[in-house]
Amino acid sequence: MAKSYELTEAIAALIHKQSFFAVLLMDLLEIVETESLPTAGTDGKYLYVNPLWFKSNRCKNVDERMFTLAHEIVHVITEHPTRLKYYMDLGFGPDLKPFNKTKANHAMDYVINDMLIHDKIGQPPIGALINPQFDRTMIWDEVYLQLPDDPEPPDGQGGDQWDEHMGADPATAPNKATIQRAVQSAAAAAKSQGQMPGSMQKLVDDLCEPQVTWQDHIRRAITAATGREHQTWVRPNRRRLAVAPHVYWPGTTGTQAGCIVSVNDTSGSVSDKEQAGFFAELHSILSDLQPKPLYVMFVDAAVHAVHELYDVNDLLELKNQVQGGGGTDMTVAFREFDKLATKPETCIVFTDGDTPFGEDTGVPTIWCITGDHVAPWGTTVHIKITH
Repeated sequence: MAKSYELTEAIAALIHKQSFFAVLLMDLLEIVETESLPTAGTDGKYLYVNPLWFKSNRCKNVDERMFTLAHEIVHVITEHPTRLKYYMDLGFGPDLKPFNKTKANHAMDYVINDMLIHDKIGQPPIGALINPQFDRTMIWDEVYLQLPDDPEPPDGQGGDQWDEHMGADPATAPNKATIQRAVQSAAAAAKSQGQMPGSMQKLVDDLCEPQVTWQDHIRRAITAATGREHQTWVRPNRRRLAVAPHVYWPGTTGTQAGCIVSVNDTSGSVSDKEQAGFFAELHSILSDLQPKPLYVMFVDAAVHAVHELYDVNDLLELKNQVQGGGGTDMTVAFREFDKLATKPETCIVFTDGDTPFGEDTGVPTIWCITGDHVAPWGTTVHIKITH
């Protein structure tokens, strides 16, 4: 179906002036024109636009339409539709009250609009939510805590919400690895043309190079994968207490992590220094989690050894027993899972990334990659060995 002139013009403007958003639009979303919603919106897979609104005096020129498309794209790369679905399923929001979808929509919009205005991405249409109290440095959950239960746009900004966000099923929305690859590609295209927006560069850095140590990232990923971090009202969440309305939110306490498999790439492209460094860091991380048992596999294009450990301290002794040195295929390790005496709850793969990734095994997997590759499934953590 042919797109309206107004939409075609807005897409062309993105391609010409804002290649970062144009690449993301083409890589991640399919545009659908529909009159079933008042203005525009996204569910993470489709970007919906009401063509009548695009032609109206409330979205009257190409700069406003370009702003609208960029706005919806940022919702997708920040995974807002998936987060929205999470809270909708949970039933209550960050304030421990029944979840308010309208308030969440407003909170998301305030943050995104400040990003786009700061970077001069087109022009916000009439009704766009703007408030200097809520800027691009904030996360929408924090804004949500500060909004009233029945939020209204500030005076002079129109009385109706100008976009509609739908909760996205994680099974259909692009996953983090897909988003990371698209964002990296878009950033490279924009930089080659001197068009990389400043706020978007920070967003790219946060998405693709998290501002936490890779050790902390692995620790968080393992905790999330095992589900063994429990809430406790005895220890408050200090971050929640620091943010208005200063909710007493339960803190967390860790417990034993269950069975973990560490798949170690011993191919010729991984150096002894990298192996030794990874063993040292993995020992430090797992000392707190105390997996029972820990399986350590040495793998290149074949599985050379499987060690079953019940004391994490034994891990350091294995660094001198590394076997391999051939080609690389980490997927051969996954075929060993059914042979293990204990079913794995989490898998950690240490590799340079020059390997087939295979299909999702169903076991939560953290890919610790020394190179620039991003695994198509599981959680990718880019690591730098300094030992």
